[in-house]
Amino acid sequence: MTPGASPVRSLAQTGRLQRPEALRVEGAQIERLRRRRGDEPEMHYPADARSQGIDGLVMVDLLITPEGYVQEAQVVTESPADAGFGLAALDVVKTWEFDNEFKRLVLMTVSVSFLP
Repeated sequence: MTPGASPVRSLAQTGRLQRPEALRVEGAQIERLRRRRGDEPEMHYPADARSQGIDGLVMVDLLITPEGYVQEAQVVTESPADAGFGLAALDVVKTWEFDNEFKRLVLMTVSVSFLP
């Protein structure tokens, strides 16, 4: 899969990404998935939220390919829910690439913070 061509799931908060073939990485294991490139959240800050000084936090499940690309992303939680941070977070994470030391399909949850 090429960078920027990652399919991204909708904002419907339907729970967590479930992929039985993927290794779910949590805690200290996440350090073995270092982000090597991609946009920072500020580049995708929702304009209305920025102008109103609203900050946001989004938890996103990511499915990372063995090569380190984001294959799939889904919003788990978004706060506040009506300010556009969920879509902005999906735009951010689809630009990310990782050094995937596991060399297999990996599921992990990341937080994306938007601070004015």
